[in-house]
Amino acid sequence: MAETDQQRVQKVLDTQVKPLAARGAGEMHAALGKLRSSIHKVEHGIKQRVDAEMLSTYRRELTIDMRGVVDAAVTLRKALNALADATKDDEDFAADEAGIEKMKSGILAVLDGSKVDLRKAKELEDRAAEQIDKVGSSEVEAKKMWAGVVAVWEKNDHVVAKALKDLRQWKKDAGEAVAARDASRLKQLQANPPAIPPDEKLLKGTLNNDMMVRFTHDFHLDGFSRAFRDEVLADAARMKQADKDGQKSGQEWKDILATVAKLSIVPRDAKKAAAVLGLPAGASAKLQPVLELDAGAMPKALESLGKQFKVDLDGKDALAKLRKNGVL
Repeated sequence: MAETDQQRVQKVLDTQVKPLAARGAGEMHAALGKLRSSIHKVEHGIKQRVDAEMLSTYRRELTIDMRGVVDAAVTLRKALNALADATKDDEDFAADEAGIEKMKSGILAVLDGSKVDLRKAKELEDRAAEQIDKVGSSEVEAKKMWAGVVAVWEKNDHVVAKALKDLRQWKKDAGEAVAARDASRLKQLQANPPAIPPDEKLLKGTLNNDMMVRFTHDFHLDGFSRAFRDEVLADAARMKQADKDGQKSGQEWKDILATVAKLSIVPRDAKKAAAVLGLPAGASAKLQPVLELDAGAMPKALESLGKQFKVDLDGKDALAKLRKNGVL
């Protein structure tokens, strides 16, 4: 018995069209779920200006999920093609026309719905690419700017270190001048302290902070790559410490200047020296400059002074007595 058109069409519907339509519908449901999740991520990433690296990840996921929807649409198109093949020879519409139209309309409705999501996804894909390019370009500029900030910081650290080294040596030299009772040398040192660093902010501990504030005002770190953000944060931590060290250096600078300014060479006690040497009290005025002589010249000068006051002095013995009694 020959197969009727209705039986033939129904057979194709049951064995080819319906399985393809069901599989395509399932694939599309799953694919659209993933795509809508990716759309949400990209929308959020663009709005929140996430870093380019993360936005690239979101965009890549969106592109993959768009392909998943396209693949599901291919399966549904195969179902439509199978349906068209099955009914092309049914000129008298012997098959269930209403059922076929309903099936076809259902498949087309799913395909049309997916086009809305795909259009939105494509728009977001383009916007994400544009923002990634923009952030990438901005990051290149920011890296150049940050490299300049770091270079200034490192140079300033060297400037402060050298200035402090010179200042400490100046203090040491002044102390040695006092110990040597070299009044001329001490006066010269006190009149010529080392030059302070050209930017006073270095010793106030605010220069690095000012540079970082300007940088973060010009650039938004949140939009840059994680690697660059980590680099900036690590450098910034060291720069903050450098500012604290700068404040300590500034205080040390003030303390050393004040200390050296107060240094003086205390005149030796001529009255005590006269008593130790058995010289009359009236000899103190002439004895004072003798006490400032170096150890090589003082013995002879003491002997000469003793003769003036008719006191027999042995220069070396007199020198030893002055040392023993704490005059020298």
